[in-house]
Amino acid sequence: MQILDAVADRDAEGAMHILSTHIRASRQERLDEYDRWQRESSLRNAFPAFLDVPGALSRSAD
Repeated sequence: MQILDAVADRDAEGAMHILSTHIRASRQERLDEYDRWQRESSLRNAFPAFLDVPGALSRSAD
């Protein structure tokens, strides 16, 4: 919505800044999700019996 507001106000610099911030945050979220998936995948391969326990992966040490 902020991007559209900036465009409507003919604030190209503001729109580009907001869009750039959005893209960087979105990219970081995807990278974080991939890292989490990678760790869980590694754990599944290393400890398959442990991960059969319901909720085992939801207990985070982070």
